[in-house]
Amino acid sequence: MKKIFDKLTKIGLMWSILPTPPNCPPPDTSPSWACVTIDNILDILRGILRDFIIPLLGAIAVLMFIIGAYSYLTAYGNEEKAEKGKKTIVWAIVGIVVTLLAFAIVTWVWQITAGTAPPPETAPPY
Repeated sequence: MKKIFDKLTKIGLMWSILPTPPNCPPPDTSPSWACVTIDNILDILRGILRDFIIPLLGAIAVLMFIIGAYSYLTAYGNEEKAEKGKKTIVWAIVGIVVTLLAFAIVTWVWQITAGTAPPPETAPPY
C-alpha cells in the first residue's frame, strides 16, 4: 500500500509541475479539471520533447564529438586510442544526424496533427 501511495504522490508532483494550458484560468481560481484535455497534455509533451529533450540529446552528441576529437588528437601514435576516437566521432555524427531528424519528425507530426505549423516563438533560431 505504501508503494502505491508513493507512486501516486510522485505522479501528483509531476502533474503539478506541468504548465497550465493557455485557455484555463489560474489553478487557485478554478479547482476544476474541466479545461484539461488530451490535446493540452499532448501539446505540453510535444513542447517538452521539442524544447528540452531533443536539444539536450543534440548537446550530448556535440559533447561526444568533442571528446572523440580530443581522444583522436591526443593518441600520439597509439592506434587503439586513435581508433576509439574515430569511432566516438562517427557515432557522435550519427547522434547529431538522428537528433536533427528527430526534430524534423516532431515538427512534421506537429504540423499534421495540429493542422498548422508551430508558433513562431517556438521555431528554432537557425
